[in-house]
Order: sequence, then structure tokens, then C-alpha cells
Amino acid sequence: MPTRTKCKQWLMCLLITVGLMAAGCAAKRTIQSVPDTAPPPVDTGQPDTTTPDTTQPPIDTAIPDAGCVPNCAGKTCGSNGCGGSCGTCLGCNNVVDDTLCDPVTNACNTPCCPNCEGKICGDDGCGGLCGQCGQNMFCNTAGQCADSSGCIPSCTNKQCGDNGCGFSCGECLSNQVCNNQFQCITPGAPGEPCNGITFDGLCLADKLLYCGANDSLFEVDCAAQGKKCLPQENGTGFSCQTVTCVPQCAGQNCGDDGCGGSCGTCQGNETCQAGVCTPNNANNCGNVPTSGMCVANVLKKCVNGIVQEEDCAADGKVCSVEPQFNIALCQSPNCTPQCNNKNCGSDGCGGSCGTCAADETCSGAQQCVATTDGSCAGLCNSLFVSGASCQCDALCFQNSDCCTDICTVCATEYASSCADASCESSFDVGPLPFTTSNDTATGSNLYGFDTNTCPGETASLGGGSSEHVWSFTAPTTALYLVTLEAEYDSILYALSSCPVSSGTCLTAHDEIGANLTEFITIDVQANQTVFIVVDGWANSIDINGTYALTVEYSP
Repeated sequence: MPTRTKCKQWLMCLLITVGLMAAGCAAKRTIQSVPDTAPPPVDTGQPDTTTPDTTQPPIDTAIPDAGCVPNCAGKTCGSNGCGGSCGTCLGCNNVVDDTLCDPVTNACNTPCCPNCEGKICGDDGCGGLCGQCGQNMFCNTAGQCADSSGCIPSCTNKQCGDNGCGFSCGECLSNQVCNNQFQCITPGAPGEPCNGITFDGLCLADKLLYCGANDSLFEVDCAAQGKKCLPQENGTGFSCQTVTCVPQCAGQNCGDDGCGGSCGTCQGNETCQAGVCTPNNANNCGNVPTSGMCVANVLKKCVNGIVQEEDCAADGKVCSVEPQFNIALCQSPNCTPQCNNKNCGSDGCGGSCGTCAADETCSGAQQCVATTDGSCAGLCNSLFVSGASCQCDALCFQNSDCCTDICTVCATEYASSCADASCESSFDVGPLPFTTSNDTATGSNLYGFDTNTCPGETASLGGGSSEHVWSFTAPTTALYLVTLEAEYDSILYALSSCPVSSGTCLTAHDEIGANLTEFITIDVQANQTVFIVVDGWANSIDINGTYALTVEYSP
């Protein structure tokens, strides 16, 4: 019994224990099944302090000076004090030029922009020169080269003949003559009736040539009749005409009277200077040098033994000496020398920024660069270089003597001229053989060529006449024939590129007279582009009209 009682007690304890464990498990299941009614955590934007934030922030490569505050108050350029800028300065042609920024005031200085429009010599307004005159010439107040009498020679688009001041614009070759357009021409083409001269004729100096009966060439010496050979007023040809001339000898006792006569003759020990007989070796200039000097604000120069004066103040300028050329000039006043980033050339105020070595040239940017003839590298905006095979000055486009790389290395400086001279407005030649008709009256006067520039012609032609440009790319390597039939006196030439120069002109042909045939042949490589120019022959007037053009090749 006691044993059974113990067993019962032990069994009761066991049952109670199992019951308690089961109740505990049921309680745990009940707690896990109750929904979580607590509100979700609020996102405060702060990283979870209980869970490490492994997201990396973006890398900031700039390392600002946290203690620097930019300061541009009262400044238009220069540093802001923190490594930045308060602005930039604009120089000539609105080109950024931070050398104009005054390091003290942080304000942009006003640039001095050279101005040579309408001038060929004299001050450019910034202490430089627009060019220099030749021997026995001086630069007048209009920026034109004149002789001692004040006469301004005119040789623009002239190869020969009178320059208007009693001197010559040039001499023609032995087989050429100077016509009334002041051009050296070879009269006619051998083998043609009258050597290519028509019934309308032409003037060679003061001789009238025309084709008459039986295709005979007639020559009339107009000068022997006291006349001049001139175009007829109705435009139908040329004839010997009487020209009334009034001699001009006021204030002169020697020299040309303007009508082929004389205002007088000097004695044996005298020389005619500016229309006045002056004793030989006489110098009435005193201490005034030929390079000029400044007296108060008056520029004085000795020209052919005579003092000439220019009142600088009348033009709002001051008289000062330009040291680079050691000549006196009338220059702009209140000038601040500008030599930042310059080591040669004018300082803009009559002074110099330095002198280059003998084998160097001062470039348009006023840097001494090695002189390389045939290239414009470093020479953009430079002055005319005497004796050079080609030029890099602004006038080379007009004179057709630019270096071939000018529109490559000086594209910015000569953007407008290079755009005009790029042949971009050319007409396209269609599939070959190609024939077309057109009228150069609708063209532009952008081209022409100088003396000895184009093979096949020695004269200067086309400078004053309107032209059309045609371009084609050769489909194959071959000999190409270009034929021009024009109803006016035309010329025909071909270019490898523009502008026209001795390096780009391939060939040219000119027949004297209208309604004639001109042709050129060109050896062209496959895929090479060629530009064909249909132009008028004249340099001083616009010769234009209708034409027919043919381009073909022999495979």
C-alpha cells in the first residue's frame, strides 16, 4: 500500500507536470497568433542606429576652401580671391582678351583696334602703320601715298601706262603693248584673221588697230593726228578722238602741264622738284629730317628738299616718334602701352614692345616667329613682306598673292575673306560630258589673277569683272578638256582650290575679243576636285555676258 501510494503520488506528479507543459505551449502559440497592433516606425530620414548603413555617398572630387568667400564687388574681371574669375574682357572683334584686365582695378581696359580702312599708309590709330610709301613719296593725311607735289599716283589694276603723276605703273614685255585699259597684252593670236582683232578694233597706247577689208589689219597713229585712241561713246568700238586738255601750271615753272606739254624748263644747275626749279643739292629743310620730327604738335618732314607740315591737333592726335621705324607720326593721345604677351611690334602708343632677330618676323599677334617663306604660320595680320614669294596681309586677297595656307592657319583672322574666296558658291558640273549656258552678269567679282600667276597667261586679268565658278570631281584619272564660247571678251582658268594664287592656278587661256573660243586642258587624278572660272578679262571695269561651257575628258 505504501508503495502503491507512492506510485500514485509519482504518477499524479507526472500528470501535473505534463499538463503544465502543454498549457505553456498552448499559451506560446496563442501569443504568436495575435496580430501586431503597434504603429510602424516613423521614417525620420536618419540612418538606423541599430542596423549599420552600408550605402556609400557620392564622391565629391572638388575640394573647396570652406573658409574662402568669393569677392567680385566692384570688379568686372580678374580673380575672385578663391581661384575663380569675376569675368573676362573682350578685345578687338569681340575676341576674349584677358590681357586687357587691369590687375589693380580689376576692370577691363578699352582695347586699341588698328583701323586701316581706306588707307595704304600712315597711322593705324594704335601706334602702328597701315603701310609705308616708296622712295620720293610721302603719306598724306588721307592715308594715301603722294609725291612731293601732292599728286596721288593711281596704279590700281594697272600693269602699265601713266600713274596720273607723270610716272609709269610698269613696263610691258618686248612682244606686248599697253592698251587703253592700262594692261599689257599680246595683240591677237597668230594664224587668225587680223591676229584675232575684230572690226571694232582696239587701242594699243595711242594707236588704233582694227580688221578691215579682206581681213587686213589696219593701224592708225592717233597721236600723229594730235588725238587719242579711246572707246566710242556708243560702245561699238574704238576711234581716234580729239581731247581738249587745259594745261595746269599754277604755281609751277617746270614739269608736266597735264596735257603732254611742259610748264617750263630748269637751268642746267637746277632740278624740277614739285613743279619748281630748285638748285641741285639744295636742301631747304634745315634740320628737318626725311623721317620727320615733332615741333609742338606739328609733324614736319623733309620731302625732296622741301618741308611739309601736318597739324596733328587738327585730327585730334599728338605728334610722337614711332621707335620701331624711327619715324614721326600723328598718333592718338592718352594712350596706355599694351605689351602684355607681346615681344615685338608697336605698343600702341608710339613705342615698341621689342625687336625681333634678323631671321625672325613679328607676327600679327606681335610674337617673334621664325621667318618661313611660303607659309602664313605665325604671320596672320602681318604687314606686307617685301621680297617674299607670297603674302599674309589682308590685302593679299585683293592682290591674289596670298600664301596657299592662309585660309588654314589664318581662318579666324580672315574669316570673311576666306569665306568669299572658298569657292563655296560654285555651280556643280553634272555627269560628263557636260554642257551648260549661263550669264556672268548674275555672278560676283571675287576672283582674278595677278601677273605671272596662272600658267598660260602672263598678264593680270579678271580683277574687275564678274565671274561664275564651276566645280567637278574627276571620275577617273584622265586629260580633261574645258571649252568656253562667250559673247563677250572672256577669260577661262582652272584652280585646284581657292583663293587664286600661283600655287592654286592650274592653267588659263585668254583670246582677245568677243565671240571667240577659249579652251584649257587639265591632267586630273581620280577623285580630285577642280574649279573652273568663267571670267571677264578686264581689271578696271566689269566685263560680263552670256556663255556656253563644255567639260569632257578622254578615257
